[in-house]
Amino acid sequence: MKTLLALTFLSQFALSHGLENHSTQPVLASIEDLKSIKAPIWASDDVTGVGFSYLTPEMQIKMQDQSHFKGKCGGFEVLPVAEAQSFSSILEELNQLKKQVLKDQSYLNGPVKFAPVHYKAFIEEAASLVQASNLHELVTWLSSYPSRNEKTAQRNTHVEAMRLKADEFLKNYKGTWKTELVTHTSSQQKSLKVTLAGTTHADEIIVLGGHHDSTVGGWGGSSGLAPGADDNASGSANLFEILRILAELPPQARSIEIMWYAAEESGLLGSAEIAKSYKAEQKNVIAVLQLDMTSFPGSGEMTIANITDFTSPWLHDLIKQLNQHYVGLNIIDDKCGYACSDHASWYRQGFSTAVPFEAASKKMNPNIHSKKDIVSPELSFKHSAAITQLSLAFALELSSNTGLRPPP
Repeated sequence: MKTLLALTFLSQFALSHGLENHSTQPVLASIEDLKSIKAPIWASDDVTGVGFSYLTPEMQIKMQDQSHFKGKCGGFEVLPVAEAQSFSSILEELNQLKKQVLKDQSYLNGPVKFAPVHYKAFIEEAASLVQASNLHELVTWLSSYPSRNEKTAQRNTHVEAMRLKADEFLKNYKGTWKTELVTHTSSQQKSLKVTLAGTTHADEIIVLGGHHDSTVGGWGGSSGLAPGADDNASGSANLFEILRILAELPPQARSIEIMWYAAEESGLLGSAEIAKSYKAEQKNVIAVLQLDMTSFPGSGEMTIANITDFTSPWLHDLIKQLNQHYVGLNIIDDKCGYACSDHASWYRQGFSTAVPFEAASKKMNPNIHSKKDIVSPELSFKHSAAITQLSLAFALELSSNTGLRPPP
């Protein structure tokens, strides 16, 4: 009876606050963040520190402001309305996340650690092809769109242009490839997906991703100039540069999928649908790398963060080893809170994730989500190029070394 009453009240609360027109959003977010904005917490899990709430537009703005004050981006994941109105579904989502966190804690506390990976000349040669000037050109191009926000009428103009660019990069690729625009039910904006089919282990997938949308102001705001040079034209540019180089190499054993996600700024909408569908289809995703903001050297040029919360310890180890072999960055461990970017969508579905980030979260770019997020001397494309090299090494090591896989 209590569950029924609570569910009825929850539904009434949602409808009375405009859920039918999507102004109120069902979200997963940090319990601490929800409490600080006085949002009602309908369900929570103390192990992960994540709770479920419905946020009114006013709460959404407070959440956005608070995230920036704490030196992080995002901090919320929007759930589909149909699922959010069922307490059993909500509890299952929280329990699923808890299982993943406990699994990673077990890995950290266990006797078996990640085996060392060895230097490979072909990876170093590939990394040497990364050009900072290419990144500068790509970020300038993407940030020249007045806005890449999912709520604008031009929400897919840049996505279609991005697909044409990907097609151009791949026209001479020797392997099997495909580009596609992914449609979503939660947003009219589309994601872009590129598939480079593997040769001997094509069913095993390495995913590299970053969001292509931009925003200005509050939660998924669409009004005003939103160039989004660092957030996230920089990560999008990294992915294009990686694609350009992969297109010059022979195909690898495992498949590589590169994704530019829709509507991240509105609550990880595009990546959430993709990750959920991959789990439902039981796709064998070995690892997921997220690139979201890579060009502002807030902790010093060539110093980056390795995000350790809601990501996978075995991939933290891999990133550090690859850095020693091929790049030479100074890497510091850091946390960014729940759902700070699209990797959260994959992590909650049980996939292994990693996030190399431009700086410690408290020193990230202060101009994001404003018209000041433009190409400027404050950005370092040398810094972004080094993250591109590290990410390319990640893709090549995991796609060529079929012995590497998530711990059981």
